[in-house]
Amino acid sequence: ATFYITGVQLEVGSSGSSFAHENVGDTLQKCQRYYQIVAFCGGAAINTTTIGVVYTHPVTMRTVPTRTLLTSTPYAEWPNTIGYTASGAGQSGTSSDTGSEFRISGFSGMVANKAPMWFAANQMSLSSEL
Repeated sequence: ATFYITGVQLEVGSSGSSFAHENVGDTLQKCQRYYQIVAFCGGAAINTTTIGVVYTHPVTMRTVPTRTLLTSTPYAEWPNTIGYTASGAGQSGTSSDTGSEFRISGFSGMVANKAPMWFAANQMSLSSEL
């Protein structure tokens, strides 16, 4: 069985305040200040083994985030053509609170300086946790 609770507000103290209604979009933006999983983003093959990606954060993050590659076999492709899966992948790059530039290595056989290259979703996280 599934049990759902909504419309509850817990407070410390002996008296309560009015219920704070907030839309889902505002709540999502507050969460994205601390953690994001990178959606699809574009880049280019820097050389035959590495792609470079520029990603603009949907909201300004709390601090400069830590980037984490979520898979050891990331996937990238040129639109509607060839796809590439890296093995033993690594990542490097720079980030600010508003955007990230990162490089994913471990691919083989790509054509250097070819764009656009799509870096598939859900392969990189950005964390500005406390």
